[in-house]
Amino acid sequence: MKIFAVYAKVELSVASAWLAGFRRKYDEPYDYHITLKQPCYVDENSLAEIKDKLASVLRELNGGGSELQFNQVAGNPDLPTGGCIMINAKDAPWLKDLQKRITAALANYKDYVKAGSDKWEREFQPHITIARHLSPQQYAAAMTEIPENYQCKGAVREVALAVVNNFNVSEATDPKNLTIYKL
Repeated sequence: MKIFAVYAKVELSVASAWLAGFRRKYDEPYDYHITLKQPCYVDENSLAEIKDKLASVLRELNGGGSELQFNQVAGNPDLPTGGCIMINAKDAPWLKDLQKRITAALANYKDYVKAGSDKWEREFQPHITIARHLSPQQYAAAMTEIPENYQCKGAVREVALAVVNNFNVSEATDPKNLTIYKL
């Protein structure tokens, strides 16, 4: 049994100076990304089908990736794994459409690693996560450290399919576990 997830790789072109330090303090500074298909368990025999379906969806796109404006702080202090802070991309209809196409094409894969992940797919909001696993005190402190000029700009030019044995950042970012699709 393997775990797979699909995400859009985000290249920030404009980021506030505080962001790198903030992420080091409150999260693992993994690559910026937007999860399009939440992590699911899958039999290895299904991986070729998943790759084919994903490639088919991405071939249908008209042109490459697009710019995003991350311009709305959002957070949830009460997640079971601890508080989380994100910066949403409010106006990203092309990315919302892409996510719907991908989740529809991969709708048969519903054995989610985290219970309730299907809700994140149904209520998809493009965002970059900037803090996770926060205690209530850490969450409150982190929210006060977000400056007035927190907005970021970036682009999505690639979509990644990660296939791993264990659900962790090091495996999910290891190039040998990724299939990259250029937009």
